[in-house]
Amino acid sequence: MKLRRNTPVVLLLVLLSGTALQSQQIGKYVPVSAGSDADRAMVEINSANDPAQKLTLIDKFAAGPGQGEMALVANELYVNYFLAQKQSW
Repeated sequence: MKLRRNTPVVLLLVLLSGTALQSQQIGKYVPVSAGSDADRAMVEINSANDPAQKLTLIDKFAAGPGQGEMALVANELYVNYFLAQKQSW
């Protein structure tokens, strides 16, 4: 009998906890259109093998097409670059 009385409370708590988890998203999706300046720059950055050249291209991207919402993409490029450098040590 106690189990039936507590069932709605448990269901409510489960539903509320799921809602809280969904609303706590970290990051933002920034679409990059195919063939755009940002897309061409990112292809060039990702194809560069020399770390110094890659960093120069990321700097160029951040100063040019990496404005507005694309600043998030530029930031991600910097983070991935520095993580790769740290892991190669």
